Amino acid sequence: MFKVTLTTRSYEMDSLGHVNNAVYLNYLEHCRMQWLYSQGITAGDFQRLQIFPVIANININYIRELTDGQSITVTVKTEEQTARKMIFYQTILNETGILCAEAHVTVVWLGPDRKVMPPPVDHFPELFKEDYET
Repeated sequence: MFKVTLTTRSYEMDSLGHVNNAVYLNYLEHCRMQWLYSQGITAGDFQRLQIFPVIANININYIRELTDGQSITVTVKTEEQTARKMIFYQTILNETGILCAEAHVTVVWLGPDRKVMPPPVDHFPELFKEDYET
């Protein structure tokens, strides 16, 4: 499981003083991108190879509100890999470790023709390890 720590910011709040629901998606994406960087992979690598990870589905459960100035931990781990997709399980925890949101994120891969292709295991073997720890 990979994790990053973030701090919620005042401009992310909704009219109730809670982090806006759409911002949770930004937190999840930030964690996935940091995981890629930790594996030595950048968005430029995808551009260069014309291989693109695309979010096909996100199912998020909002469990507890987040408020301004909270230190949060966002996690990501691969839950499932098939010949056509990867499914990530992600969580957002508050500063006391209480689960505030959880999500299942389905990613498919598009090739240069913008059609779904098998996961690019040959180009990015580090992404497709069964178990990884960072």
